[in-house]
Amino acid sequence: MFHKLTARLYAWVCLPFFFYGVVALLVLQSLWIALTAGYPQAFDENFHVGLIQLHTEKLLPFFTSQPPDAEVYGPVWRDPSYLYHYLMSFPYQFISLFTESQTIQVIILRLMNIGLFVWGLFLARKLLITIGASDRMTNVVMLFFVLTPIMPLLAAQINYDNAIFPLTCLFFLSLISILRQLREQSGVRLISLLKFCLIGGIASIVKYTFTPILLGGIAVVIILWVWQAYKVRLSKMPRSWGWPRITIQKKLSTYLLALALVLTGWLFAERYVLNLAWYQSPAPDC
Repeated sequence: MFHKLTARLYAWVCLPFFFYGVVALLVLQSLWIALTAGYPQAFDENFHVGLIQLHTEKLLPFFTSQPPDAEVYGPVWRDPSYLYHYLMSFPYQFISLFTESQTIQVIILRLMNIGLFVWGLFLARKLLITIGASDRMTNVVMLFFVLTPIMPLLAAQINYDNAIFPLTCLFFLSLISILRQLREQSGVRLISLLKFCLIGGIASIVKYTFTPILLGGIAVVIILWVWQAYKVRLSKMPRSWGWPRITIQKKLSTYLLALALVLTGWLFAERYVLNLAWYQSPAPDC
């Protein structure tokens, strides 16, 4: 009897409903915490809410100087980790039109963060399968990930890590796609490069500590790009190196991604490039 139950459980682990059960477990835990935990929670929830409130005062995410009485939030006007707070300020303002209750405002923002974390779970599962993990192994890893006590606690509060989680998964999915195209097709689609740069740029202005990951990903792409060209030269001995080609697909999505990348690049440069020029640091302390 025990062996039959074990065999049945072993078979169930690889089924899609098992993963949905893992997601449901995370949602139930996070909902309970989001609805019952006092404000603020750990991980500086009041810090993030304070920054969101500061961004409600301006239409664009730029400050000409340090806002008054904002020293507790650091150098807000040059902080490179601002996109999450800026974007969350819009639903915060919308909620504030209907209620002035801080409790209700915080709970709704917490629910939005649970949604971001759940999105990250689906992307993390896709990432594991993409790198070759079996359905059974993926579901077991996701189960233990969700059972880590800190995960439902993080998902249930207002924190930019809930946005970085899905963005990191998307970044590595796009990186893997580029590497496979270079290895298998000796070229890469322009739309894949645009997605890679766009996701990396957005993640870097959501949280500053993502920047080394972005630079590392770019370095990996460049190294493989050069290596593919070098292999062509060794095998065919042409006069040129035979650089991997970039395939351009003239689709609306390509133009939209290019436009979004220009905007993201501008936002990235406005913080990182100017911070380096003015303060010799991408994230100045004061």
